[in-house]
Amino acid sequence: MFFGLSVALFQDLPAQGQTQASSTFEVVPTPNENSNSEILAASASSSNDIWAVGQSTMHFDGTTWTAYPAPMIKGDNNSFLQGVVAISPTLAWAAGNVTDGAHPGQVIEQWNGIKWSLFPGPKFGKKDQADVFAMTSSSANDVWAIGSLVNRGTGLVSPLFEHWNGTAWTATIADSNNEFLFGASADATNDAWAVGFNGSDNIRTSSMHWDGANWKSVATPNVGEGTNKLNAVLALAPNDV
Repeated sequence: MFFGLSVALFQDLPAQGQTQASSTFEVVPTPNENSNSEILAASASSSNDIWAVGQSTMHFDGTTWTAYPAPMIKGDNNSFLQGVVAISPTLAWAAGNVTDGAHPGQVIEQWNGIKWSLFPGPKFGKKDQADVFAMTSSSANDVWAIGSLVNRGTGLVSPLFEHWNGTAWTATIADSNNEFLFGASADATNDAWAVGFNGSDNIRTSSMHWDGANWKSVATPNVGEGTNKLNAVLALAPNDV
């Protein structure tokens, strides 16, 4: 609602007012902890509790950004945190992937107010590789990590939904092949969305909705006949996504 109000106000401003409004963004210095410190996701619980993660993790306290080390994330282009949710100054979650080495697959980490630590996630089969590309939450006991489960034996790729209920992480696999999810957003325990694309040749948009009991595919439009992908989503209400 705030975004919509801002747009309406902006449209009604005179030319001079519009010029002033467009200059509200400014560059803020950020640290570079590693040789590569690409940032891929951000989340805030308040204006002075913001996390940004990727090949590094950094926190904004309302004044400055500070980098913090995270296990297995070394800026070596072999590991990335691709999703983060900031719950409070003493609790945040981040998840991503290790792409090379002896243990490729997902990594889940938890912030306890002092440091990031590895956290055990769901268990999978020996030939299954879980990859996480986004995170979202509606509360401390309702956190989602969204991605893909790849069977290295068959090559099948299935949508993967991992959920934290305040006690443990559990995994749900959707019955779909060649579907990749890259964005997620939840505004309630029974209203969450994940978006991406499906197909290997004719690539089309894809979205799935959580209604509190199941993840179900929901049709999305495509523009033209070329490749169509969705990379991010924002759920404000059940009828406003």
